[in-house]
Amino acid sequence: FTTMRTASQHTFQVLTKRADRVAAYTSEHAVPDNVWIGVSVENKKHGVPRIEHLRRVPARTRFLSIEPLLEDVGHLDLTGIHWVIV
Repeated sequence: FTTMRTASQHTFQVLTKRADRVAAYTSEHAVPDNVWIGVSVENKKHGVPRIEHLRRVPARTRFLSIEPLLEDVGHLDLTGIHWVIV
């Protein structure tokens, strides 16, 4: 995050499928305000569980990338989620 922190005039969007890892990493490293953290949500089995990990990330902006949408993911609880790409 050091480089991103020093480039505060930019907004960085970090998208991952490793939500558990980013939650663990950010528990020990502060997320700069100009860094948005997001997870991919492509299906119920793998994607939807990532949302709960994302909620644990202390980022100013947390987002979902629901693409490619491979199946109906049902109702999503968007509590603590700031932005969704579909």
